[in-house]
Amino acid sequence: MTASTVLLIVLIIQVEALVGLLVLQGHGALGAHRAHRRAPAVDSAQEIVLRSVFEGRVLPDTVPRLRRLPPSVRTRLLGELGTDLTGGDRELLAQIADSAGVLRRARKNLRNPDWRVRLTGLDVLAALEIRHRRSHRFLSDPAPAVRAAAAQWVSDTEPHPDSLAAVADLLNDPHPTVRFAARVAVISAGQRAADLLLDCGQGPTCPSPTTLLSLAVPGPGFTALALSVADDPDPRARRAAAAVLGQDESPEAVAGLGRMLDSPDATVRRAAVRALGGSGRSTDVRTLARLAKNDPDGLVRESCLRALPELGTAGRLALEALAAQTVEDTAAQGTDGSTGTRHG
Repeated sequence: MTASTVLLIVLIIQVEALVGLLVLQGHGALGAHRAHRRAPAVDSAQEIVLRSVFEGRVLPDTVPRLRRLPPSVRTRLLGELGTDLTGGDRELLAQIADSAGVLRRARKNLRNPDWRVRLTGLDVLAALEIRHRRSHRFLSDPAPAVRAAAAQWVSDTEPHPDSLAAVADLLNDPHPTVRFAARVAVISAGQRAADLLLDCGQGPTCPSPTTLLSLAVPGPGFTALALSVADDPDPRARRAAAAVLGQDESPEAVAGLGRMLDSPDATVRRAAVRALGGSGRSTDVRTLARLAKNDPDGLVRESCLRALPELGTAGRLALEALAAQTVEDTAAQGTDGSTGTRHG
């Protein structure tokens, strides 16, 4: 291959790269130009939709203005507005979306083989809390982003035990984003989620006690579960139990936390101390004072010192006594050191 041939090949490659760059820039410039030209129409449509919501009725020009927008822009606009509205305002927005063809397009998008398109349809239906007879199937969608979005959608629109149980199954999903979304969905479901999860038992598809307790859904059943694992060999389970028991004012909860203060695991002792201090209840102040002085773990001692002032007059007096004892011990150590032989 001659030098001129090599130069020619290099020149061709450079020209192709330059053409590709110009094409990409052209597409970007065209997209920006279209968005710029479309901005007034989007602002106009958004303005009349918000006016309709404010007045509680669909104003005459609302749907025509929306239909002047490209379907994708129309869908995105109403989906974004839906996330900021609740109750009757959201219902009116759903009515507008239906009249403007947005709901029909969203349902069509759910059947698209591209997960990103399915997600846009799901996001709109979820934002407007629109029920769908096949919503459960998206909980097992191959795309993690779709499963995560479906968790909150199903929890919000299908308030019956079977639906919530299907969402709870995602607490064991292999993808962390899906597990997080399922956790948020279960917590937002409140007490009905607590009752359902506790009735689940210990089957292979049920969340572990540690997972259940980490959800921190208030309810008497969760206190009973926390007490049942207060002496569990797994420190993670005991720490999760401490956080739940700290929200309960019953004598049984206080006694359970008291047992954790004697745990050989320092992280469990710290969790119990934080739970007792955070509750503001009067408890075994002497135990906390003893730990503040003698516990071998410095973080446990610090946690006790922070918790004592939150436990009423007895806690504050114990803290003052600890401070005075520390001063006396320091003075005594200084005295003992001064009896040594002087050299000079």
